[in-house]
Amino acid sequence: MEVQEYFIHLIGGERICICEEIHLPHHKRLVSRFAEAKDDQTLTLGDDVMGFYYVPKCNVLYIESGAKRYR
Repeated sequence: MEVQEYFIHLIGGERICICEEIHLPHHKRLVSRFAEAKDDQTLTLGDDVMGFYYVPKCNVLYIESGAKRYR
């Protein structure tokens, strides 16, 4: 399975690494969900294997894309 790696940089200097499948529909991808979320909304990030993070959108400084990897 091919995945895209993302680094979510938060207020306070914390960084979360998230991977998602390359072949997800556009509306389910991290960047699309982030763009469509309201400022007071909480994003659910992660998967069943690595666990989940619940991050308020207002705490995200920026999202950096990393490498494509194979799992």
